[in-house]
Amino acid sequence: HEMVPGEDGIDVYGNVVECGEGKVVALPQGKGIIISEDGLTATSEMDGQLIYDNGKITVQNIYEVQGDVDASTGNITFLGSVVVKRNVEDGYDVKASGNVEINGTVGRCHIEAGGNVIVRQGVFGREEGSIKSGKSIWAKFIQATKVECEGNVIVTDSIMNCDVVAMKNIVLRGKKAQ
Repeated sequence: HEMVPGEDGIDVYGNVVECGEGKVVALPQGKGIIISEDGLTATSEMDGQLIYDNGKITVQNIYEVQGDVDASTGNITFLGSVVVKRNVEDGYDVKASGNVEINGTVGRCHIEAGGNVIVRQGVFGREEGSIKSGKSIWAKFIQATKVECEGNVIVTDSIMNCDVVAMKNIVLRGKKAQ
């Protein structure tokens, strides 16, 4: 909104308090934001997460979860990539139009990505979990999970009791790969 002149006020003793001069404040433009010519509207250039950082409004196409995906976060659906710093707990879903990267383990849940899925540890699907990727899937191990991808499934240790569909290759590589 444009600045409007203020009005004098009254303090608790009934004395008049004069209104000061207002300031015109510009929208703090950051990366991924377009400010209109009149300076009153900020519009995002892309899909992503709106962030107010260092006094600027920015849009990032990566959503970072600092801990686990659990009751504190709920299910995650994001237009962009998702990075989970820890684990995805049983019963929670992560869906992204970009990549999904999980630094911990994945429980009995559903992971879906338009890009790659990377699980730094392993997947414990418990016969109900699933992973679907528009590109490739990387994991340390996958157990009791339905896996589908348009590219490669690359696992370093083992795939156990899984239904795996890969449009390119299923690769187990590592000293103990089975």
